[in-house]
Amino acid sequence: MIDQSRFCSKATRKQGLMTSGIRYRPEIDGLRAIAVLAVLVFHLNANWLRGGFLGVDIFFVISGYLISSIVFRECDSGRFSFADFWRRRIRRILPVVCVTVLATVVASQTLLYPDDAEDAAWKGLAAIGSFANMAYWWDAGDYWGAAAENSPLLHTWSLSLEEQFYLAFPAILVPLYRARRTAATVALTSLVFVSAITFAFYSYRYLESAFYLLPCRAWELGLGCLLATVRTSSTAPGLGRFANHISSLGVAMIALAVFCGGPSSNRFLAGAAASTLGAVLILVGTDSGSGVVKSALEWGPARWIGRLSYSMYMWHWPTFLLVDAWSRGRHSETMIVVLKVAITVALSIASFRMLEAPLRRSPRGVSWAGGLFILAVLGCWLLARVPERDYTEYQSRTVNGPAYSSAPKPLVRDGLSRFQGLKILPRDSRWKIAYREEGVLLQHGSGDPQIVLLGDSHGTCWAYIVDKIAESLQVSASIYAIEGDDCGFPIPIERRESGDPDFPSDQVWEYDQARFRSLSLWRPPVVLLSNRWDQVQRESLVPLLGFLQSIGSQVLLIEQPPILYFGDRSAMMCLAHDGVKPDGDTRKYVAAANSVEYEGGREMLRSIAAKFANCELVPTHDVYSYGDQVLALDGASLVYFDDDHLTSYGASLCRQRIRDAIEAAMRRAE
Repeated sequence: MIDQSRFCSKATRKQGLMTSGIRYRPEIDGLRAIAVLAVLVFHLNANWLRGGFLGVDIFFVISGYLISSIVFRECDSGRFSFADFWRRRIRRILPVVCVTVLATVVASQTLLYPDDAEDAAWKGLAAIGSFANMAYWWDAGDYWGAAAENSPLLHTWSLSLEEQFYLAFPAILVPLYRARRTAATVALTSLVFVSAITFAFYSYRYLESAFYLLPCRAWELGLGCLLATVRTSSTAPGLGRFANHISSLGVAMIALAVFCGGPSSNRFLAGAAASTLGAVLILVGTDSGSGVVKSALEWGPARWIGRLSYSMYMWHWPTFLLVDAWSRGRHSETMIVVLKVAITVALSIASFRMLEAPLRRSPRGVSWAGGLFILAVLGCWLLARVPERDYTEYQSRTVNGPAYSSAPKPLVRDGLSRFQGLKILPRDSRWKIAYREEGVLLQHGSGDPQIVLLGDSHGTCWAYIVDKIAESLQVSASIYAIEGDDCGFPIPIERRESGDPDFPSDQVWEYDQARFRSLSLWRPPVVLLSNRWDQVQRESLVPLLGFLQSIGSQVLLIEQPPILYFGDRSAMMCLAHDGVKPDGDTRKYVAAANSVEYEGGREMLRSIAAKFANCELVPTHDVYSYGDQVLALDGASLVYFDDDHLTSYGASLCRQRIRDAIEAAMRRAE
């Protein structure tokens, strides 16, 4: 993020001239204010401004425009130096980054769960090294997903992307510009075109790549650079009375983007285009003359926020997330919002006055930045080296679900490897083709399977229980359960995406075909359906339920257990961190989460059971709930291994209930 005012004194700013040869444009500070406020509102509550995250796109255009204006002017005057360019970058960016990262990582040790604090330290190293965007793309994936949203340094992805651009930009374009201005213009135009096409393609195929990676985002910075080549030209056109109309159109486009943008491919692509082009139009329209937009952007409070925008952007997200971690839902939303805003503003002012403003002008700024860099790297590295934790006081830590997965790769086992202390039953190598054959086939009797379990990762949690029930009844069973893939599938079979790169569409097609083929051939008396029901649409189940009714199968809908409060994390880690530890034979209950969505899933199951005569609900909620609390420890036995999946012991608490339901269903099917 470039601050044009660093090149001029107060007197010089008043005269509208800058020592580097470019005018100070106060309206750009106002545009920065719009960008940072959009991001802040989005992070306070995404429902308030669905496309607020697109404020970052505005920053990209401003940065590209200002950095190019400075570089091209210095090239024209023969004063450009790569060393000076990078010294300015270091003084401007590095001190605030290092202090913000180090403070965040230290605070995370106290306020975040151990795994999250450790991850924050590793991400801090990525942020300091200017490759945070690649780290989040590789590790966290979806910007709007839980893994990314729980990281206090998520926002540093955009700063890393800009730094990567600044590394390549001068080396490529300065020699071209010095040789011939038109060569630089052609190169920039080509860059913008190719990058924009790449961005559009990846937005539909690989949204995470389109969001995080420089080749997909370079067009936004490139548009600002391209604008600078035009505006620094002696033949740059004046707009006269059309200037205010152009800037007004830019404001309208940005408003449309931040109010209507969203995480879907269509909304993201359209929002990025609208916010970027809107920023370009505002920069063009306010460059000369006057008008309502220019006057509004030059308003004192707007310029003040714009001057603070870099510090404000750097401090806001860790502040928001750490305040939430401190509160853990114990305080009102209004109080939390006020606290977040107050702390962010205070830290931003302090950061600007004590770090950003003094060091970017100081002849010793690079030395200070280097010292802070070393301190931050050492701090993050030491805090990332967390010792192995001891969870031996928690018993019954076995997880059998991965052994029954039908996935071509053991997805859950890989995913659980980060959960220290769990005993994960390995999967038989025979089941790597189960997804396209007869599922995980459990031969406990002669003939075809009499019991079939269809499910997602919740289905694998019940699979061991179903296996033992089938063995005791001396009947065969089959498990078709894959993590992240719903128990329902379209009938007739249609091609669909799983959303998991380890389970591509061709294998999804084979999986659906195998399930349909096996059910049609076996006509099993009992089919159990298990899923995270609060994430399933009723319409996706109706074709399957109609088909099962037509082949005479009795359907048992296993209710989803309640969800714990700490999100997709290790239950042992969170319980130990929050002081929930074994105490003799005492049952320990903790707070539930996601009650509205969870209750919606329960209501959907009840309505389905009432509609289809062959369906029956197997309730589990009462086994694990006490009022608005959820059973986490049964004596020393662990009931959940994360926020919504049961350990083998936890699933066993419903064994008799599921057995009774299966026996009753088999009698009805006779």
